[in-house]
Amino acid sequence: MKGFIPCRNCATKKGPKPGMYYEVVQGQQVVVECDCYRAFKHKKRFEIQAAKSGIWPDALQYSPERDYVGEKSLKSLERFQKYVTNFEQFPGQAVYIWGPNGTQKTTLAQWAGATLMNQGFNVNFVLMQTLLVALTSGFEDEEKRALINSQLYKPDLLIIDEAFSKDKVTLYKSGYQLPFLDRFLRERLDGDRKGILFISNVPPNKIEDNQFSKSIHDLIERKTYRTTLEFSDNFLRSKNDFDVTSLFDE
Repeated sequence: MKGFIPCRNCATKKGPKPGMYYEVVQGQQVVVECDCYRAFKHKKRFEIQAAKSGIWPDALQYSPERDYVGEKSLKSLERFQKYVTNFEQFPGQAVYIWGPNGTQKTTLAQWAGATLMNQGFNVNFVLMQTLLVALTSGFEDEEKRALINSQLYKPDLLIIDEAFSKDKVTLYKSGYQLPFLDRFLRERLDGDRKGILFISNVPPNKIEDNQFSKSIHDLIERKTYRTTLEFSDNFLRSKNDFDVTSLFDE
């Protein structure tokens, strides 16, 4: 495979191609894949699948313990890490992380998605605006419906970013899109028992104030009653704590 470099263990051994070598097992010559080659193939498969699913491949290199900036929301960070570590114990769970812009929410969600995908879980990342467009335009078309099923219903975890913010999501005054969203969320959470991770600037108790229906508001509040995590450590502010005005002084 392109880009593969054999390790010391297999580089000097004879085989059909790099990363594979011949070995005699019970008197028969067989081809064995080196551990380094298996790890390389796993990495490549992960990168391809991540790209298709809206997950940043580099998010796998992120470490909450090492890279998270700030101390205000460490309890929320710890709870979120426990959720990711014990993901199998929470089928159908909705988790709601919220806070102002720049508080590392999307980065943490991408880390969660990459971590779980690397472990073999099916994960997909979508903006709520994209989700609404797909739901309201896809059910009449068989091909679009199949795509929605594979990308929105099938994943073990669906990450929905920019959720429930009237500044990020365009809603018709008629409320035409909302029943589609309501049905989708209920089918995933209650019917299929598949997890959703919401990322938002809006707390759950303000969803209706952002022009979403009371039905959706009540559903999310009920489903995230114990799994709402607030993040308030501003990454950008912490990285720009010097006086920039001095750069422009004459």
